[in-house]
Amino acid sequence: MTLIVQDNQGDPFQTFIFSGLGANADFARQGIISLDGETIQSITLISDFKELKQIEFSFAPGVPDGGVTVMLLGAALGMLGIARRYI
Repeated sequence: MTLIVQDNQGDPFQTFIFSGLGANADFARQGIISLDGETIQSITLISDFKELKQIEFSFAPGVPDGGVTVMLLGAALGMLGIARRYI
């Protein structure tokens, strides 16, 4: 089986070859992880298999909030309390 991955930055495509897959063989999960923030434009899968199941694309986990959101919420609630006292 041959897997060809092209990113959207115009870099040369990357080819991954999985050999030793006999008839009716299953293979483990395959993952492609970017090290420098590039994103995938296209994936080409070349093989003579019978069926393809369970394709999943997932995004990288988000960056955790550093507490700024909680500080802004606290400031907004404090201002509401002050405004309520004078109105």
